[in-house]
Amino acid sequence: MLLTGDYAKQYKTNDNFVKRTGSFVYYIKFNQTKNTAVTGLDNLNLRKALKAAIDTKSLTEHVLSNGSIPAEGFIPKDFVANPDTGKDFREDAGAVTAYDVAAAKKYYAKAKAETGKDSFTLELLNDDTDGSKPTAEYIQNQWQTNLPGVKVEIKTVPKTSRLELNTKKDYETQLTAWGPGYQDLTTYLDTLKSDAVSNSMGYNDKAYDELITKAAVDYGTEPLKRWNTFIEAEKLAVQEDAALAPLYQNALASLENPQLKNFKRYPYALTALKYVYLEK
Repeated sequence: MLLTGDYAKQYKTNDNFVKRTGSFVYYIKFNQTKNTAVTGLDNLNLRKALKAAIDTKSLTEHVLSNGSIPAEGFIPKDFVANPDTGKDFREDAGAVTAYDVAAAKKYYAKAKAETGKDSFTLELLNDDTDGSKPTAEYIQNQWQTNLPGVKVEIKTVPKTSRLELNTKKDYETQLTAWGPGYQDLTTYLDTLKSDAVSNSMGYNDKAYDELITKAAVDYGTEPLKRWNTFIEAEKLAVQEDAALAPLYQNALASLENPQLKNFKRYPYALTALKYVYLEK
């Protein structure tokens, strides 16, 4: 059983408490197509303001408290390595998102000037899974406190309903997560292509699509060029276009019997149980 929130705090001093970094990145989706006359989410500076106004360190330390770490981008730490040097992707790419209230206020002022609006009302869609409600409430507080004039209404629905609304693009902002299906950068970055079903937020940058295509087609047999092209693509989508706001990379906190042997977790799957056994 994975531990989150109060359970993680309660058992973190237990001798059997084990914490590992996972590969799911939790983030905020900005829908650039729905109700934008009210939300303003088609405005780049507003999205940049909302992204910079979230203190993700405080979120992970004081709200989640389960070992999750602030996300520095859409690609998680300890997932893939440079084919030449062996350096982790996050080390090579650096952080493409950061908490900066001063910068957020500057972006916000520009957004108000560009839109002619003094306030923005945003709906934040989340679901009823463990940890989602306190995270949504934290985001609501951060936006309303750091960006006066922003009002956030939280909409909590069952996870299946959230996924349906996501597919229909029937939301404004959304608390969601993405995890890998396989161990390659495309498992994350392909989801932001303009024609990707998983995009569902109206993000459409021709330059981004071209970078992803170039990495796949032109540099399919040139690993280092492919690597550097993906670094450029992530920076474009997250830092320059503010298509989404990365929040945190999950942690897997649990109580594990020390007699359980050959129990392994991988960055692209939760567990491997084939050879697990209890030592007597």
